[in-house]
Amino acid sequence: MPPSRTTKKVTTVTASSFGRANANVNTRAHGTRQRRTQRVIEVQVEGAEDELQGSEDETGYHVEEDANSQTPASSQGNDDLANILQTMVDDQRKRRAARRTAIIKAYENNLSTTRTSIDTLFAGYEAQSTKVHTAHMSRLKTLFAKKKDLELQMDEKHKSLQEAYVAHSRDLQAVLEARMSVL
Repeated sequence: MPPSRTTKKVTTVTASSFGRANANVNTRAHGTRQRRTQRVIEVQVEGAEDELQGSEDETGYHVEEDANSQTPASSQGNDDLANILQTMVDDQRKRRAARRTAIIKAYENNLSTTRTSIDTLFAGYEAQSTKVHTAHMSRLKTLFAKKKDLELQMDEKHKSLQEAYVAHSRDLQAVLEARMSVL
């Protein structure tokens, strides 16, 4: 009889599925982070090599199946296991899709809320700045009107002072001529 053959069965486990003592767990200041580890379990398969049929699975490992060991009960168990794994994968995809849609919906709500608040803020700012601008313009108009009135008043006073100067200078000239004639 040939020596018994040993095959390797590869499984992936996490701390929650395998137990915290046997899994690699990295602890950080903000919590624990689990790292998946690959466990290699050696299974001894008894029988001759000619009874084994082999194929490669998706990972590239050589998977050997014993043609004589497939019984209806183990086949049913494998089908049940495959169904359970498929439902687990489908449920995980559904949970991921639900989380993704929830995140997208929250993002869109935050985006619309932020846009609305920014638009409201700028509309208020624009209304306030328009109000201030209008007040400044009206104040400038009144100040320009006052300036124009003051300039007109200054021109009138300047003319009256000029006329008074000319009149006083004539009077002074007449007085000086009279005194010069006396002398």
